[in-house]
Amino acid sequence: MNCSQKVIGFLALTALLTLCLPPGNVSMGLKTFSLHSVALAADQAPKEKQPGSFIWSVPQRGAPGETPSGEEAFGEEPVTVADPLEPMNRFFFHFNDKLYFWVLKPVGTAYGTVLPPGIRIAIRNAFHNIAMPVRVINCALQGKGEAMGTELGRFVINSTLGIGGLVDFAYNEYGLKVHDEDTGQTFGVWGMKPLMYVNLPILGPSSVRDGLGLAGDTFLNPVYYLTPNDYVSLGVKAGKEVNNVSLRLGEYEDFKKSALDPYISMRDAYIQYRAEEIKK
Repeated sequence: MNCSQKVIGFLALTALLTLCLPPGNVSMGLKTFSLHSVALAADQAPKEKQPGSFIWSVPQRGAPGETPSGEEAFGEEPVTVADPLEPMNRFFFHFNDKLYFWVLKPVGTAYGTVLPPGIRIAIRNAFHNIAMPVRVINCALQGKGEAMGTELGRFVINSTLGIGGLVDFAYNEYGLKVHDEDTGQTFGVWGMKPLMYVNLPILGPSSVRDGLGLAGDTFLNPVYYLTPNDYVSLGVKAGKEVNNVSLRLGEYEDFKKSALDPYISMRDAYIQYRAEEIKK
């Protein structure tokens, strides 16, 4: 796929999502957007969320040290999603598990010995910064005008004062928090159900809805259009994931040790995590 075809695909997807937007959401988003939203200060750290990412990026419910809400404290009924493909999903879960321990962990460990944490965090920040259109467009489609303005402000600040996004200057100096909205969440806000749980090879836990959303996020991400061909694109994505894994070594191991059935625990954690993200 050449560059012009990618650009046409990007514009077509944006137009399609806009046409599918429920009545009132566009006007609500534009109505609530203001320059004031760019200057909002936040009292919580940016969240680290990677929907559709590798299975070893274990989803967490709430921020570290966060006290559960009243409903959660008294045992709010968990969200359940059908898993009719469990045998196949378990196969890919074990495939991803071996891929992590046999490939990603050794590579991530070696990578981490070469590059200090500061540089690896800067690389992660730069990838996050360039993916701004994914967050901004989905904030708009969900009618979150202030969040959209904050994300635009974060992009401008981090791209300039943050040296091309290498430093999260917007949060460190102005307290502007991340609004990590994605297309899967947008579909959920619009009322689309997960339909069924799927565990994808390499990509890990997902659902039919989030799988479709992940495809949308790919076309909304400028990295897709900046790479000259699919091979380079895959290389860039692989490098990004190795960098992310190097910063999270040990999390997946701790998760497996604490789970009676890691597959069930991962599935349930992912489903609850996505349900909570859609509620926000």
